[in-house]
Amino acid sequence: MLAKILKGSKDKKVLELKLNECPAYGYYHDMKLADIMHYIDWMIDEDYLRIEYEGRLPLLVFSDEGWAIEKETFAQELYQQFCLDVKENDPRVIHKLIKVNRKVILRILDIIEEEGNKAFIPCLEAYKEIESKRIGRRIIEVEKTIKDKV
Repeated sequence: MLAKILKGSKDKKVLELKLNECPAYGYYHDMKLADIMHYIDWMIDEDYLRIEYEGRLPLLVFSDEGWAIEKETFAQELYQQFCLDVKENDPRVIHKLIKVNRKVILRILDIIEEEGNKAFIPCLEAYKEIESKRIGRRIIEVEKTIKDKV
């Protein structure tokens, strides 16, 4: 199923489950399905992905090493969306972040803090209003660091 998603398959099951809405859908549209499956198998063999079972249902999950890579990649993608929102003064991505893994969110906040761009403050203020107290405290720290930069 993962290979079909990455290929961009119009398979009935893929469309029925709305897997065509996945951001990675069609990413490897120019590759053969067999080649995509080979790369997935390689990722399992190299322990970037693992197969775990929920009852009888097999699930493909990241290993710790695979997750470390994906976490950084995903954080960078969301950071770029954050940058666009700041540029357009329209904090859209903050509403997506509610469903995002906490470690990814913390990494995004680290990147914003490292960047130190004061233009992020209005988006951070809006985000702080809808996020948990723990993330809200981190947002306050990031804002303080940005404001204190000369």
